[in-house]
Amino acid sequence: MSALLPLKAVWSGLRHSLRAQLLAWVTATLVCVLCLNLYFSTSRAREAANIVTDNMLLGSARMIAEAVRVDDGGNVEVDIPPAALEMFDTGQGDNVYYRVITAWGSLIAGYPDLPSPNKEQEGQGLSFHDHNVRALTLNHPLVGLTNDGGINVTVAVTNNAPAPCGTGCCWRISKASCCWSSWPASSQWSACAPALRR
Repeated sequence: MSALLPLKAVWSGLRHSLRAQLLAWVTATLVCVLCLNLYFSTSRAREAANIVTDNMLLGSARMIAEAVRVDDGGNVEVDIPPAALEMFDTGQGDNVYYRVITAWGSLIAGYPDLPSPNKEQEGQGLSFHDHNVRALTLNHPLVGLTNDGGINVTVAVTNNAPAPCGTGCCWRISKASCCWSSWPASSQWSACAPALRR
C-alpha cells in the first residue's frame, strides 16, 4: 500500500494543478510524435537500404548469367566473375550465396538448396543455413541449349552490413526527431506558462 502513495500524490497534483495537466499533455503528445516519427523514418530508411541491396543483387545475377556458356559438346558451363561477388565485400563479414540452374532444373553451379524468392527480379528476405539473407532470382535466355530454354540465377547475401548502418541511421533519426518535435512543444509551453502563473 505504501508503494501506491507516491502515485496517489502525483495523481492528486495533476487533478488540482492546471499547469501540471498542461505539462503532462505536452509531454505525452511529444512522446507520441517522437515514436511515430521514428517508426516511419526507420521504415523508409529500411526500404531504401533494401532497394540498394536489390539493385546490387540484380547486377550480380546479370553478371553471372552473362558468364554462362554452352561448349561444343552441348555442356553448360560458367566461370563465376569475381566482381559479381566482390561487390558485396563491405568489410562486415557478409556471406554471398548463388545458384545457377537450367530451365529444367539441372544444377550448373552454386548451392543446390538455396531457396528462390517468390517473384523474379524482386528481392525477398529468406532464411538459409541459419542466416537471414536477402535474395533475388533472374531468368536469362541462353543461346546454344539443346532444349529451348534458359537459365535461372539466384544470388543471396547475408544482412551483416546493413546492421551498423541501420543503428547509426536510427540514432541520427532519433536526434533529429527530438530536435524538431521538442521545439514546437517548448514554444507551446513557453506561451502558456505565463498565463498559468496569474
